[in-house]
Amino acid sequence: RNADAVVIPVGGGGLIAGVALAIKQLKPNCLVIGVEPERCASMSMALAAGEPVKAPTTATLADGLAVPTVGPRSFQTGKDLIDKVVLVRVRHRRRHVSFARE
Repeated sequence: RNADAVVIPVGGGGLIAGVALAIKQLKPNCLVIGVEPERCASMSMALAAGEPVKAPTTATLADGLAVPTVGPRSFQTGKDLIDKVVLVRVRHRRRHVSFARE
């Protein structure tokens, strides 16, 4: 209830769409920020195009997030609720994974 923002991983878009829908109902001013791999920016590309498009995909450390096309229903649900999508480089993710293991 006290959150000013939530950060959600983006793959096919279902998780961020559902969380965004709930968050915006409970706390409309809370920012919904998606995080996706730079090597598969399917949500970023869909938001820019105004519809799901096929994103180029290459191997990534977070292969569960490397979904080349955002689901159409997830996109329709989340497109007006997602405030920002941040692209993350693989090299940064490796550093965070190493840190988490320590």
